[in-house]
Amino acid sequence: LSCKSSKIWEHGTSLMNYLRMVELDGLTGHIEFNSKGQRSNYALRIMQNSRDGLRQIGLWHSEDGLSMETTLPSINVTETLFNTTLTITTILENPYVMLRQNHQELEGNDRYEGFCVDMLKELADILKFKYQIRLVADGVYGVPGANGTWTGMVGELISRKADLAVAGLTITAEREKVIDFSKPFMTLGISIMYRVHLVSTHTHTHTHTHTHTHTQKLSQTDYHSRPWAMSNSWERTTLLSFLSLSVISPLWRWLCWLTLPPLHCCVFLPL
Repeated sequence: LSCKSSKIWEHGTSLMNYLRMVELDGLTGHIEFNSKGQRSNYALRIMQNSRDGLRQIGLWHSEDGLSMETTLPSINVTETLFNTTLTITTILENPYVMLRQNHQELEGNDRYEGFCVDMLKELADILKFKYQIRLVADGVYGVPGANGTWTGMVGELISRKADLAVAGLTITAEREKVIDFSKPFMTLGISIMYRVHLVSTHTHTHTHTHTHTHTQKLSQTDYHSRPWAMSNSWERTTLLSFLSLSVISPLWRWLCWLTLPPLHCCVFLPL
């Protein structure tokens, strides 16, 4: 049998009919198929994870539908904050929190305006809580100290002087270790661009850095070693005497020193 073949297997229909007639009890309960080959007459148990372990709280049947055995407790967040007064620490920063032009004539929360102030009003109307805006005492966002303490709004949250910090506070790894953040409303991406240095063919002759001296010495050593290798191979293939070879080697060294710098001139001498 091949799954890629377009030809229908002659015994396929008979096999499907036999499978539809199968009924058994497996790990998932009763197994039975209808005329379309779909599973039928089965049930799914709905379990709840509690302190005492898994507990069945409902049953879903393919024929009868859903049947819950207990009512799930509903958690109302509004009740936990209802009529509660929260102390809000913040810092003046446009456009998040700003003083109104006539703030000297106003009192309390009415002295402030901005994005964070509008958001607080909306949340208070939905969750039915009260709040009091108070500027941070030292006027900073919060940095860690040497002894493990924090300054700014982060420090006031840790010391329980404030319940919430509502401001344009940047989420960092250090701050996340000591306080909890809400989901960020803005993500800032920074790209750094720099010019790629193009390598010249005469870069090794530049004398801008002290490393050139070491490079030059290595290059000289490389050029001086080439005639030695060439002379050895030449000695094996020619009938030159030892005297003629001893003349070639110092002559080559003298030509290399004479032509340095630039070093790239020595490349053409072996040819």
